[in-house]
Amino acid sequence: MSDNSKIEWTDATWNPVRGCSKVSPGCVNCYAETFAERFRGVPGHPYEYGFDLRLVPEKLAEPIRWRTPKMVFVNSMSDLFHEDVTDEYIVSVVRVMQLANWHTYQILTKRSERMRDMLETKLKFAASLPHIWWGVSVENKKHGLQRIDHLQASPARIRFLSIEPLLEELGRFSLTGINWVIVGGESGVGARPMKKSWVLSIRDQCRRAKVPFFFKQWGGVRKSEAGRSLDGFPPPPGRNAGGRPRRDPPSTCSRKAVCRRYLPTFPCDLYVSEFTEGPARRFVVTVRDVTERKRTEEQLRRQQAEMAHVLRVATIERFAAGLAHELNQPLMAIANDVETCATHIRSGKGGARRLLVLLERAGAEALRAGDIVHHLREFVKRTTPRLESVDLCKVIRNATRWLAREMEHEHITLRLELMPPKLFVCIDRIQIEQVFVNLLQNAVDAIHEAGEGPREIRVRVSRTDDGMAEVAFDDTGAGVSAAAAERLYEPFFTTKDQGMGMGLAICLTIAEMHRGRLFVEPRASGRGTTVRLLLPLEGSS
Repeated sequence: MSDNSKIEWTDATWNPVRGCSKVSPGCVNCYAETFAERFRGVPGHPYEYGFDLRLVPEKLAEPIRWRTPKMVFVNSMSDLFHEDVTDEYIVSVVRVMQLANWHTYQILTKRSERMRDMLETKLKFAASLPHIWWGVSVENKKHGLQRIDHLQASPARIRFLSIEPLLEELGRFSLTGINWVIVGGESGVGARPMKKSWVLSIRDQCRRAKVPFFFKQWGGVRKSEAGRSLDGFPPPPGRNAGGRPRRDPPSTCSRKAVCRRYLPTFPCDLYVSEFTEGPARRFVVTVRDVTERKRTEEQLRRQQAEMAHVLRVATIERFAAGLAHELNQPLMAIANDVETCATHIRSGKGGARRLLVLLERAGAEALRAGDIVHHLREFVKRTTPRLESVDLCKVIRNATRWLAREMEHEHITLRLELMPPKLFVCIDRIQIEQVFVNLLQNAVDAIHEAGEGPREIRVRVSRTDDGMAEVAFDDTGAGVSAAAAERLYEPFFTTKDQGMGMGLAICLTIAEMHRGRLFVEPRASGRGTTVRLLLPLEGSS
């Protein structure tokens, strides 16, 4: 997924399918094919196979991890309704859109008949969702107008047209049920020209039908020279105009976003634009209420915190025996010291100094037991994320306590290389400790699965040159297969018989919330895996 798309009418692109094939004249100078074929044969590149169609299931969960609401163009490098994409896979893609409903999705196809048929059957559950927009490409009368008919006949709630590249005069056509129209000329080498009269005809029809109209570009071999101004109006909001595309269809009046602020009574986006009409200067002010968007962002944050809490509780259930053993040690010491005190008092032989030593030792063990219970309570309770300055090495030591008993049972040696001994970061202590516990638990499971051989976990802490603290977990376990490595961060994917499949996905989310990064890679020497977590140092920009 690209979260900084150059396409003027969207924010981001998401490509769970790559590659396509030509079906009509609009495909002749396909920009996606030109881009993809540049990388054919480059090992490891997303377009190693050029523009050959293939499914990319490891991309399915990307919108779920993208927390900020965006306008998302689905399959900018393909066609979701291509004949070689199965119905089941299309349904899986749309189910992700249904789940990650804080984004707005734009689906564009030239296979309009198949989209219409599926919206009436297998995709009926998504046809009425307001955050999923269904659109068709239109380039000429022969192929484009029938696609408009198919779209209008579908049960889609939000319908839009991408009339790009516009190759001929379309004449009059019905805009009934259409919510948005985009028009643009072809660009790049071999671009076919677009006449101004064709564009104005469509714009005028949109005005009469009160359908929002978005003029993208004139195109041409050098599209920047041709510009994006239509009939004297400035270009619509986009990255080249100092603003960003709006999340709802723009109106027929072009706008330039010059300021955004929050009014005292409700959160909003404020747009101010200027245009000329003869000698007069005109202004348009648009206020858009974003209360619902803010509410969605808060709901998403709460859902992520709740899922992290569930994982912590599940972790504690696994370590119950080890915790009981750790808690039993100070309780037994207290019992022994108190019984010794009682024996001395009954015999009349214990002096005050001897009794005081025993009582002070019992008190220290009681504090130790209380510290274990307090830490357990902090780890499992629901909390609001709170950033504070914390010594990362101390958090690592706390995390290793949860698995000490299990590592002893598995005969695993734990080596801590905490240099420097103190490294301060600004984090939510409980969430980062949860990440460390999960990564250590994965290492223990991997060594158990490997069976014979070296049994060691090494935890290394270092400071990077770019102002980050790096924590690396090296294990001598079975390692991760190439097939599993591509799906490690997918929710509900697991290689364990009793696994939830949420551990690494939540760890990645927590790392990203802290402006950090998480990497899983084969160990540099010998068998096993290395997992690296990078977090910004306290005070870094």
